[in-house]
Amino acid sequence: MLFFRTLYILAFGKVNLATSFCMFFFLIFLFIMTYGCQKMEPTQSLEPAFDPQARDNGNRADASDIEIKYHQFGLDHIAKYRIYIVKAERFSSQDLDFLQSLSNAHYVDAQPNEVIPRKGKRMPSELLDSDGDLIIEGRPYRAAIISLPKDPEVYLPSLVHTPEDLILSSNRIVCHHTKQLEGGSGELAMNKDGQLAMASYHIINDLSDGDFEMSHLIYIGANGQTTNSINAYPYLGGIDSDPQGNFYVSHTQAGQVLKFSSVGSSEVISMGEVELKKPEGIYLDGQGVLYIADREGFVIKVAIDGSASILAKVDKGIRGLTGDDSGNLYASINSEEGKIIKIDPNGEVETIANIPTYVPDDYLVPFIMWLGHLEFYNGKLYVAGTSTHRIYSVTMDGKVEVFAGTGERLLPYGDIVTADFNRPMGLEFSQDGQTLFVSGCEDIVPQHTQASTPSRIYQIKWVE
Repeated sequence: MLFFRTLYILAFGKVNLATSFCMFFFLIFLFIMTYGCQKMEPTQSLEPAFDPQARDNGNRADASDIEIKYHQFGLDHIAKYRIYIVKAERFSSQDLDFLQSLSNAHYVDAQPNEVIPRKGKRMPSELLDSDGDLIIEGRPYRAAIISLPKDPEVYLPSLVHTPEDLILSSNRIVCHHTKQLEGGSGELAMNKDGQLAMASYHIINDLSDGDFEMSHLIYIGANGQTTNSINAYPYLGGIDSDPQGNFYVSHTQAGQVLKFSSVGSSEVISMGEVELKKPEGIYLDGQGVLYIADREGFVIKVAIDGSASILAKVDKGIRGLTGDDSGNLYASINSEEGKIIKIDPNGEVETIANIPTYVPDDYLVPFIMWLGHLEFYNGKLYVAGTSTHRIYSVTMDGKVEVFAGTGERLLPYGDIVTADFNRPMGLEFSQDGQTLFVSGCEDIVPQHTQASTPSRIYQIKWVE
């Protein structure tokens, strides 16, 4: 009011020039004091978390199954993040103001750099969604992530949602079966007594044809503890068991197949006139007939009477070997083509699928870790994609799907779709078919793209 009265006097009042100047400067002073000292509201929003992901990493079907990941930027101005779980049908209507009005029962705080793509944030089981309800199985949710500023007078909070619905369900869960093993990851087998064994493989000796005794036949108990470690070899190939419970292991570098009895004694299997070069995959059918895949490009059949013959000629680089109940064999070809072949009882060979493979650009060392071993179960093949860090399923008509793994080379845990793997090599199903055992590497140093040791055995549980 004083401002306008002063203007009126200046315009219409009878004042002298000096008084007018004084009143004019008083007016400027008054304007500055009145408007210049008012608090300015911030107009710039913080950088939001980007590429947010919510994944189901458990089997309790409550909030503790949810893991949140995201990338971060502009951390100099971010005090913390606040994570909410919102019903999918409600996320577009629950804005920043609404979420910030909720009590701490509805959110989880996360510090900058606490949540990164390699280390997500697990939600507590008692967390409520933004409507105050418990988080349950079968309902679609989104995660809402608020970035909170260090200085609210300078920056506004920002909000971002995960782009896809998350529905908690009973999953196939990946978890550790053993502790870290010193031997390299290799093919697995389980005998009729439920004894799991791994023929450990050491890639350094394979690449260099070294003679260092680095690989062992490792026996693992039901609780995942190592119960025995037999002998030491430069590196081993495949392993399988016969109906009597004996294990057969390919001693690749020596060109031999070794038989280990249930009491621990061993012998070299005679091949008669057939010469083994570099035996890799081993498969024994239900009658005890032994099949051997040799890397040089052929498959040998050893009948029950001990007679050996070449069943089929195949591509060089054959690695894994398995079979179905109709007498057909299936093999993984360890090459960039990622071939899966079928060999019928007459030795006829056909390619039924190609598994994705990957090698880094300009990689100088010969790449020999394209594919691992494979198993036949319930009408499908399961193949270890060693170079892509995934496990694939293959139908008999050649359809290839990702069975487990994100493709990231990290240590596995969680649901099969969202769990990472690290160079899976060996596969074996439990006797009841409810567990798939997987051997893989523990080393995640970026430049070690083919390391096989140290190793660990994981298990994938069928929970459905």
